[in-house]
Order: sequence, then C-alpha cells, then structure tokens
Amino acid sequence: MFTAVTNPNVMENPGTEDGWMLNALLHTQLNSGRVLPDGVYTINDKSHPGTARIGGVDNRGNRSGSWVIRAKGGRLVPEEAYPLHSGTITSTYADGVLTFEVDARTADGTHVTGTVRGDAAL
Repeated sequence: MFTAVTNPNVMENPGTEDGWMLNALLHTQLNSGRVLPDGVYTINDKSHPGTARIGGVDNRGNRSGSWVIRAKGGRLVPEEAYPLHSGTITSTYADGVLTFEVDARTADGTHVTGTVRGDAAL
C-alpha cells in the first residue's frame, strides 16, 4: 500500500501502518481546471503534460522526480528509497477522492505496483 507524501525528504506521521510512500512529479496542462486532471502519466525524462518525471538526485543530494520510499514507525527510511524510471501513474478523481494507480519499474528494474487514495488536498 502506498501513502502520498508531498515533501520527499520529510514525513510527519503517515499513520500507524508501515509501508511505502509515493512521491511523484506529474506534469499537467496549465489552467487544466482541476488540481490534477485524470489521465495516464508516463514516467520518463520529459517535462511536458502527461508525463511523470523519472526519479533522480539533484546536485545537492536531494531526491527529485518520482520515487517510492519505505516508511517505518512514522519515518522515512532513506536507505530504502527507489527512483521510478519507467511505467505509468494513472490519476483519477471522483467524489472528492484522488486516486493514483502505479505500474512502474525502478532504476534496477524492480516492478512496483500500488494504489494511493486521498482527499483532493494532496
């Protein structure tokens, strides 16, 4: 199970369950009318609408792009953070709930699947 996290380096309290966090950088159309339009976002190194940026590390050592990160005891485990390098993240919104379906591969080829659900304030 995934839980959404807005800052990839800090997590306050994801809940009582240990699990995996999803941090995704999704590119959308400007003035799309909603926080995040429904659609399939392809994970790649492009920065245009309909894409999710591949995971990487910037020149200061911070994670950027799309990642999955293990959480244990309400804290992120930096040693278990994996950049997403291919696949898709599908976004849907219904009845005030934003849902992400992930079908991706990490940099080392590990297959990652999961679902994130939360209110539209994510």
